[in-house]
Amino acid sequence: MKTNTSVTGTCGCKRTKTDVLRLQKEKKEKSNQKGNVHENISLLKEYKELLDSGIITEEEFEIKKKQLL
Repeated sequence: MKTNTSVTGTCGCKRTKTDVLRLQKEKKEKSNQKGNVHENISLLKEYKELLDSGIITEEEFEIKKKQLL
């Protein structure tokens, strides 16, 4: 017999609804982090081009680099 988690807050495995939501959020964040790695590399390359062309300073580049990595 299945338990209606929207009513009881637990499933057959005795996890609370909060636990299930937290696990789903963590799984989504891990997935997003993997996707963001490629995006961050692309952004870092763009910032490097801006640095090389003199549009931004070395300091600005390093700040962005730390944020992205």
